Amino acid sequence: MKRLPNIRLMASLLFALTALSLHAQKKIYVLSDLHVMAPELLVSDGDAWQKYLADDRKMVDKSQPVFDALSEKILAEQPDLVLITGDLTKDGEVLSHQYVSSKLKSWQAAGIATLVIPGNHDFGTSFSRVYDGASSTAAEVLDEDGYKELYEGMGYFDHSSVSQKGFTDLSYWQEPLEGLIVVGLDSHTGSISDQDVAEACRRIRWARHDGYEALVMMHHGLIPHFYKEENYMDDALVTNHEAIKEQLLAAGAHIVLTGHFHTSDIARDYNTDLSQSIVDISTGSPISYPCDYRILTYDPESKDITVATESVTELEGIDDFAAYAKERSLASNKQTAERYITQMVNEMAPSYAPYLAMFLDPWCNALAKAFILHAEGNEGDADASEKSAIREALALPIQLMPEAGYMLTSLLEDQTPYDPEGQDPRCNVTDDRNLTLEHGYMTIGMGTPSTDELLRRAPQVPSAATLYYGEENLVVPEGVTVYTVKLGTDGDLKTVEQSELYLEDEVIPAGTAVIVQGVINPYDYCSDESVSFEDLLAQRRDYAIPSSEKCTFRTTTESGAEDAANVLRGSDTPATTTGPDAAAYKYYKLCWNKDTNGDETLGFYFQEAGGAAFTSGAHKAYLAVPADSAADVYHFDDLTGIHTVSATPAQSDGIYTLSGVRMTGRKLPKGLYIVRGKKTVIQ
Repeated sequence: MKRLPNIRLMASLLFALTALSLHAQKKIYVLSDLHVMAPELLVSDGDAWQKYLADDRKMVDKSQPVFDALSEKILAEQPDLVLITGDLTKDGEVLSHQYVSSKLKSWQAAGIATLVIPGNHDFGTSFSRVYDGASSTAAEVLDEDGYKELYEGMGYFDHSSVSQKGFTDLSYWQEPLEGLIVVGLDSHTGSISDQDVAEACRRIRWARHDGYEALVMMHHGLIPHFYKEENYMDDALVTNHEAIKEQLLAAGAHIVLTGHFHTSDIARDYNTDLSQSIVDISTGSPISYPCDYRILTYDPESKDITVATESVTELEGIDDFAAYAKERSLASNKQTAERYITQMVNEMAPSYAPYLAMFLDPWCNALAKAFILHAEGNEGDADASEKSAIREALALPIQLMPEAGYMLTSLLEDQTPYDPEGQDPRCNVTDDRNLTLEHGYMTIGMGTPSTDELLRRAPQVPSAATLYYGEENLVVPEGVTVYTVKLGTDGDLKTVEQSELYLEDEVIPAGTAVIVQGVINPYDYCSDESVSFEDLLAQRRDYAIPSSEKCTFRTTTESGAEDAANVLRGSDTPATTTGPDAAAYKYYKLCWNKDTNGDETLGFYFQEAGGAAFTSGAHKAYLAVPADSAADVYHFDDLTGIHTVSATPAQSDGIYTLSGVRMTGRKLPKGLYIVRGKKTVIQ
């Protein structure tokens, strides 16, 4: 007798593999300061090109082969996402951008999501030149519109793209991986507009509210990586970096990816009560020693992120590329140190300026070595005798200029933010090369949240109501979250999901119908408005906020973010529900439902059988969904949002996540699901 394969076992294995792929850790490459120079920009080698190389701290002559090698590695390893934090090109030349863009598009074609943000070298500098022997001529440089076009689909779409809604310049937000949003902030001018910072914080608060992790990426540094870094290089940090850091922290951002300084260093800073921290993960340049790039591992289930650092150590045609890069970096660092020391002496100890030549060479050699240690990261663990020799060589300038000594100590011990008095409890040492960042707010072992703070963060049962004012802009009060909803698609059904989010002190534009969700317990019911009908086999009661818990919205002349996708509608007076056009719609009212098991669930239910029009109350909102694709019920999950339940046999037999995603045909992880229209815990 022929033995048939074990279909059940095969199916179980298939389900298990599918579940593993859904929750597998995601690999994210982070690159910065590629400074790629298109080969066409060097017509012929000569004095002009060699002079440029001698004055520059980067190995621009190696930029193209290094980038090509990285591109091959990315295509071979197939990460889930690549992030590039600016300075994609040497100096913004169109030819260089075209070269970079072509490689990035090959990554996209291979299924690798890619996001970019511009740096200060991406729109032209005085060095945007075509080199030909002893002379050079101006090269054509890219403008912002050209940038969006070349990097389409890498954070930029068209001018009406949702990803750039609310932002100016070249900032945006994206959700490239499940449970993770990336906010790209444009700092290529050295600053970020107030509007972009505000919109970024808005998007981050939204993400954190929904349990997402958020990454911010920008080109310039956000946190000083050593004492007085901004004095050493005046544009090292973004303008108003301290204020931006506070705003991002308050919004719930804990991880910022930066570049610009060409060193792989991680600096950590904190909020005022030391209960939360934010890290600035600066990624070095692959053409500046030690030629680093980062690999992040993101866990979609825990939302934890692990940081690892790798280096380009081999390049065709060079026997020991790491040693070669280090030697070139020492030489360029020495030039930078010479400029820095000369400037400091002239400003702080001018009487010693005539004698500077006697000491400049050993001082610059020592400072160049200090910056090599800084570039390598984890300076505190470096060889003690080497650091002692550096301090000894710089003893005199440290004595003359204490500020230089503070900077050196901060560099050699990897302390940020460094405090010369030793009184700042924020001063810390963070692993620069390998680090695990847990999802949620980051405690640092210096302070414990108060009982009130822990209670405030504890999960609580939400309540909800609807609101509509046609003529008034309303300010969101403390303690509630306000949002619109939009339609999604799940097969033949329309789903309903959260759209625009309005948090405390933000403005709801006049004429915007919204859901108001807050923490109100116990619930109260209007028992005199209970309605039952056969379609749902349920008893439904309207929900009302207890008078003691009602919140007050104040009016304002300021405008807020409008949402064209919003499918909530309302009226200032009692009125019959209508759709936005002449098509047939089904209409829903926010209320409670008691199912056949006696469980009560908040959601959008038919007020009239079959979803027929009904009279909606004054200043209340209702839901209108196209009749040909409407579900029978749109339930609220207790903590996160809305899911769809249809009474049709095809849908009622399915299994759904609380966000409305059908899970039929998968081995389900532990959690809460909708099974045959009822919430079910799967252990």
